[in-house]
Amino acid sequence: MATRSQHEFAEQHPHPGDDPVARLRHTVELFEAQPDDEFAVMATSNAYPDGGRTGLTWGDLRELLNRLS
Repeated sequence: MATRSQHEFAEQHPHPGDDPVARLRHTVELFEAQPDDEFAVMATSNAYPDGGRTGLTWGDLRELLNRLS
């Protein structure tokens, strides 16, 4: 049985369904306070000689969403 807070959350943020773009939009909206330069998905860390990291930042995800919209 769902709690009151779960019902309130679902009303404010409807389930995005199976559409990948809707799921991306849902995720970006829920993490709107995250800075653009913070990694949302980190693919590698210290795997390269320069010690850099690769992956997708929140800014990358926002840009992808803008391009898809």
